[in-house]
Amino acid sequence: MKFYGGTLGHALRPSRFAPRVQRNACPSWVIPAMQPLSFTTIESFDSVHEANVAVAVLAENGIDCFTENATLIANDWLLAGAVGGVKVQVPLSQASIAREVLDAWRKSRADRVDAGKDQWIVFRCSGCRELIAIGAENANRVENCPLCRRYVDVPAESDPTLTKEVCQATIQSSKTRMFQRAEQFLNAPWFLILECMVVLGLAYMPYQVWAIYHWQALNEGESSYIGFLSTQNNANLTSRSFIVIVCVLAVLLVRGSLRPYGITLEKAVPDTILGIAIGMGLVTLNIGLISILGIPDFSAESPESLPTGIEGWIALLGSGLLAVLLNSIAEELVMRGYLTVRVEQLAGNAFLTVSVPALLFASYHIYQGVWGAVLIGITGLALGVWFYKTRRLLGPIVAHTCMNLYFLADELLWSVTAN
Repeated sequence: MKFYGGTLGHALRPSRFAPRVQRNACPSWVIPAMQPLSFTTIESFDSVHEANVAVAVLAENGIDCFTENATLIANDWLLAGAVGGVKVQVPLSQASIAREVLDAWRKSRADRVDAGKDQWIVFRCSGCRELIAIGAENANRVENCPLCRRYVDVPAESDPTLTKEVCQATIQSSKTRMFQRAEQFLNAPWFLILECMVVLGLAYMPYQVWAIYHWQALNEGESSYIGFLSTQNNANLTSRSFIVIVCVLAVLLVRGSLRPYGITLEKAVPDTILGIAIGMGLVTLNIGLISILGIPDFSAESPESLPTGIEGWIALLGSGLLAVLLNSIAEELVMRGYLTVRVEQLAGNAFLTVSVPALLFASYHIYQGVWGAVLIGITGLALGVWFYKTRRLLGPIVAHTCMNLYFLADELLWSVTAN
């Protein structure tokens, strides 16, 4: 069997192991035997790797073959389309056989991969001598041992000397080990801190930047409306809250379960009723403290003009209600659900678990003044304790929504009476 590689000229040269013949001294009857063979391209590939696999399959079946343009495309793969890809060429007399060999190899490989799905090969590692299980799609390949990480040759089938019970136990152990490693990686402290930075960058920072902007404007004597009676403000709040909800849910879904973060409909009816009651109680508490401490109502300082037509009222109230709902869901999802679970995993302290999310929650309400941020912090602390005790997020969301609805109604009433 001959194996040619490189360019066409190299492939047509006689083998370096063949005896050298002087041109002038060569008998005339030898010349026809040294004439080059006629080669034809049986297939072209976009990558050198795929072409080399095909060449290896053909060579194993005793078919002379070589590649054209392999060196060129290996140096610059962008030229593959210009030169027609890496061409695998064989003698014209072997072209039909070569195509059959490649077709048969592809079919057997596809059958092997399909048959190997959810199947395992159990054998003993040549390095650590422990029983291991590797997916059957990796049969007859070199893989890493999941225990010692050394290279092992995966056999075509499980060790026939092993009983069915031993094979099943080894497979179950391998599955459990893979899940444990994935869980250890996802719950590693450095990964949790990195994930918190990403989530807070997506959810917390936009609110904080917005709050600092309004706080600076307030200190400079400028008046800017921050309530729910502006369709433009509501549109900005809705879009920001929607992005936060989608991004945080995507992060949590990677872990495969939303239940630890309180996203469940368990006891939905009693949680909704209790959420309304606690929301109204927090509203009453805030009103009492505001009146006692003399905190000004910043949200109603500079209301915009109210709409005059029915369409304007529908647009204003619709955008306000949507902003109220999405804002409540977004803030509770991040500040109560996500952060409570993460701080508990990192700190393992009940006080920090409840107080850190409440502190962050209060920090981006600084535009309401120091006492306003303190009231928001107390509200966040109460909702945080509730979630920490129940591990259900629906109740805090309902309570938060009720509070926002009250403030929306208060702004609307203030604006109507003022006009």
